[in-house]
Amino acid sequence: IVADFDQRLEAVQAQGKRGKAIYMTPTGVTSGPGTLIHEMLLAAGFDNYATRPGWQAIPLERFAYEQPDAIAGAFFDEDAQRPAQWSATRHPVAKRQMADRPTARLQGAWTSCGGWFLMDAIETIAALPQAEASE
Repeated sequence: IVADFDQRLEAVQAQGKRGKAIYMTPTGVTSGPGTLIHEMLLAAGFDNYATRPGWQAIPLERFAYEQPDAIAGAFFDEDAQRPAQWSATRHPVAKRQMADRPTARLQGAWTSCGGWFLMDAIETIAALPQAEASE
């Protein structure tokens, strides 16, 4: 299992840097440095759009002037866990980002802990098509 994980990770990392990606949840939060999600984004070749450490609200104001190159979203089972009415993921700015940017829809279980299945999430993020640079 470890050798397979290492081999798959090496193949992903051979693709090089890909720009900035943001992780989004149905409750409207993202994850910055110091978290497993941050390390996943880095492993997939992306810099993390979220620069503050830990968990925090999705930065809607920042979306207005600086867009991520890609989005990784763990939306779990959408039928059972619909975003709250006031979740930032329901805001038109966030919806536009998800519509306009390459978006990886991750299974929630992939991001729950550092098991071997974490590689499935990393590969899914790394497989996103390259977006045009957002400057």
